[in-house]
Amino acid sequence: MKKRKLLLLYLILQGVFPYANCQFYPVPEQVIDMRVLTKKDDQLPVKSFSISKLITVKEFNEYLLSVKEDSTSAFYQSQVPKSMQISEKLIQTILNSKELQDQPMPGVSWNVARNYCAWLSEKSKRQGLNFTYDLPLVSELIAFRLFYKTDTPNEFESWTLNAYDESILELSKIVDYQYQYDAQNSDPPVMKRKVIFGGSYHMDFVPNAKNDYFQYEYQDSSSRYVGFKIVRKLNFTGNQNYNLKNSVVQFGTKNNRLNGLYVEKYKTGQSKVVGEFYDGQRIGIWSVFDTNGILKIQREYSGDKNCQFVYPISEHPYKKIYEMYPNYTLKRNMDQYYPYLYVEERAVQFSSRFWRQLTKENEAELFRAVDFQMLVTDLLKSNVKWYLYGSQGNFQTLIEGNDLVSLTSECATWDYSRIEIKEDFFFNKDMLLSDTRQLGINFYKNKEDKIPSYSLYYPYVRKELARIKMNINGLNEIKNLDDFFFFNGYRGKIVNSTSYNKIVKEKGDQVDWYLEVEKISSEHDNWIFFGR
Repeated sequence: MKKRKLLLLYLILQGVFPYANCQFYPVPEQVIDMRVLTKKDDQLPVKSFSISKLITVKEFNEYLLSVKEDSTSAFYQSQVPKSMQISEKLIQTILNSKELQDQPMPGVSWNVARNYCAWLSEKSKRQGLNFTYDLPLVSELIAFRLFYKTDTPNEFESWTLNAYDESILELSKIVDYQYQYDAQNSDPPVMKRKVIFGGSYHMDFVPNAKNDYFQYEYQDSSSRYVGFKIVRKLNFTGNQNYNLKNSVVQFGTKNNRLNGLYVEKYKTGQSKVVGEFYDGQRIGIWSVFDTNGILKIQREYSGDKNCQFVYPISEHPYKKIYEMYPNYTLKRNMDQYYPYLYVEERAVQFSSRFWRQLTKENEAELFRAVDFQMLVTDLLKSNVKWYLYGSQGNFQTLIEGNDLVSLTSECATWDYSRIEIKEDFFFNKDMLLSDTRQLGINFYKNKEDKIPSYSLYYPYVRKELARIKMNINGLNEIKNLDDFFFFNGYRGKIVNSTSYNKIVKEKGDQVDWYLEVEKISSEHDNWIFFGR
């Protein structure tokens, strides 16, 4: 498996989080004043979405390779760009060039670009994910352009889903930016026109106040100056809002996890942080803006353990050599779990302790995969140290001798419908990343008990937990129970924290999610503090 670099300290395996190779920029729901780009006095509503950069030569090569392996030779040949403008020799030169692999792919027709989106959606489905991909609407390209203030010309114009028709563009308003028609092969060429948008090095055309029309290409043609972006819809079922001390947070949830768009705003209403979660993990581009809406920071995530710093770009004389010799590599040890990165106390910029209750209701997949009664029985037969829970699971009272024998006899009657995890969340200023370390895994004796009775010190039992195989749908990095905790594949419910009693008086039943997003917001404040 190929290794990909994590700027600064991580070097982790590519494909651990199979969300997609290209970068995705989340765009919040908004209403666009179209006078910014056209002469028309339109208010255009646009729902939230994520959009990629132009698909690269490398990414398109992966599609062609997959088609070649799984389809007929005739279909494969139909997917390779070719036209009167583009010779087969030119395309093969581009596809085989090492220098061009990270550059936008030119010449892909609208039809083939749609096939690419369908292939990526099917690939996502096979990996247990629920992403769907398609070409963007004109309105979505405009929304992306305005939100991220991307006023510089792109390398190529971009295909859109919009069909081109002069009469529609002249006679209507909102429909201008939504009009679609999927032409059949038998349709005349005039029905096969599709809008292109964005400008390029060839022709810096962008609709503005001087005109109210768009350019087009034919859907079955290939152009040297047209590439394509893809849109991923943000799927989430819950939508919650919380007022924090210095900001307002809006986020989506699904199955008790953060899922979909996350927007943090200043009290003025200006966007502060915009990103996307999938199943509790950060994915795609996360952007931070100042109070004037100026972009200050961007990071690219493919899961909480994998981050690249996109903007501002850091250049220093030791950058390349430091990347060649990272001081930590995310690699399994002989006992098949990932050792922790050593963190010096002075590197901990911010920390908070949480106690989470995991139950059959809020972590159903975990309890289906793990027989906790069998786990406890096996651990009691080993040399693992057990503790009385004590004050907040403080590991002060070791269970020994006859008491340990008694524990072995009574464990069959424990309440295995829930467990408690004690963890520390902290920001590491050496890596400029947050991390979560599990401290304790705690068990309840009786169903009516409000606090656990017995504790295991988590770092001492990682070897045993790594022996318990797990297969979580959509999370390919999780192979065993220790992975489940290491990669924070759980959320449960926060039942205590270092600031729990203070917050619960203010927020009542909302304390759980309030504490969850408060720690995320505190992390973002550290991004801003350190400028990365």
